[in-house]
Amino acid sequence: MSDITNLDQLGARALTALLRGCYFQFWGLLVLLASLAEALITPTLRPLSVVLICGGALGMVVGAGQFVRVNGLGNSWRRRTRELLVVAAAAAYLSLFFIMWRQRSSNSYLLAHGLLFLGAVVALLCLICLPVAELARLAGRTSLAIQSVAFGTVAIVLLVPPFGYVVLSLLPAIRQHGDTFGILQWWVTGAPQWLLLLLLAPASLTLSLLWTTKDLVLEYLAADRLNPHT
Repeated sequence: MSDITNLDQLGARALTALLRGCYFQFWGLLVLLASLAEALITPTLRPLSVVLICGGALGMVVGAGQFVRVNGLGNSWRRRTRELLVVAAAAAYLSLFFIMWRQRSSNSYLLAHGLLFLGAVVALLCLICLPVAELARLAGRTSLAIQSVAFGTVAIVLLVPPFGYVVLSLLPAIRQHGDTFGILQWWVTGAPQWLLLLLLAPASLTLSLLWTTKDLVLEYLAADRLNPHT
């Protein structure tokens, strides 16, 4: 099958897979971020939070897998969706270590993997915009494509430097086998409200981007049902 040049050429099955991917990505990311925020604030990790963290991460994997199933959108689409799937799968795997680290925060091995999990979540927020930009380009929605790249850039600028700072700042506590979660929680609860809102901005922008993309795919799916391919 040759690569298509417009979303109008996609059949109902491929559009439905894109729609499922958007839904799983949106709800998976929302659940993951909400449960992760609670896990970083509350002193005790609730069993429900454990389920939601794992469930949200798995939702991201399923969503990325739905994107990968869609063929014919070009090499860039294949590369971006596979990258998203790999990072989502890594986040789902590492979420188990993050949960264990919450129970044993002085364990350096678990902390390293917990930080990798947080890094994977940051990477997901940066990577989701790339498949969306490809879909927007194929749909001729230049503004949405520009918006996608801009939101991804915002995520990189606002999240990567603070994450690097957190990793470097925790190194002394790691060497001393201290309570690294206590330190991290102290930072989160003691940070100014405007800073927390600023750090949450990439999540809000990414979620709004996924919802807009879902609406875009729905438009094409409705048009396909009215004018089915021969």
